[in-house]
Amino acid sequence: MKSGKSTFDRPKFEAQGGNLGAVDVKFNAQGTRLAMTSLDFGLSVFGIDTAGNAELLRNISAGDSSKTYHDIGKIEFNPTAEDELLTGITSLKTLNVKTGTFMREFNKGSKCIQALTYAPSGLLCASGTIEGTVQVFDSSYELVKQFTDHSKGVRALKFSQNN
Repeated sequence: MKSGKSTFDRPKFEAQGGNLGAVDVKFNAQGTRLAMTSLDFGLSVFGIDTAGNAELLRNISAGDSSKTYHDIGKIEFNPTAEDELLTGITSLKTLNVKTGTFMREFNKGSKCIQALTYAPSGLLCASGTIEGTVQVFDSSYELVKQFTDHSKGVRALKFSQNN
């Protein structure tokens, strides 16, 4: 990650997406964290200070034998928790990016999660899969609604500002 003075044709930050390229890049709601996943299931988390400078806080690779990081793909920060990241490919997990520890796992057995989102309130989250299923979970990560009407994969989700 390089930081520097930004102009219209030169971005403030530049970062590499692992060995195989970036999958997803997200800022947290507070603007203090930037997370990036890569095709090799890596996760890099950067801290952003008040001057807008970035510093690598955590670099997680799928090859870390002490944890199960192979399920990191799409990501979304919880809008009400600075360091909580939702991630998943075959299940959903919440990860504390400060400690690198998974806090909970739910929705096990999913088939290729391609989209994740939180409601602006942080009280709901949702996932979309390659098989066209959308699932909505409450703040305790219990399933509250499932939609199976899509005939194709769901690649993007967004809650309205009212949720």
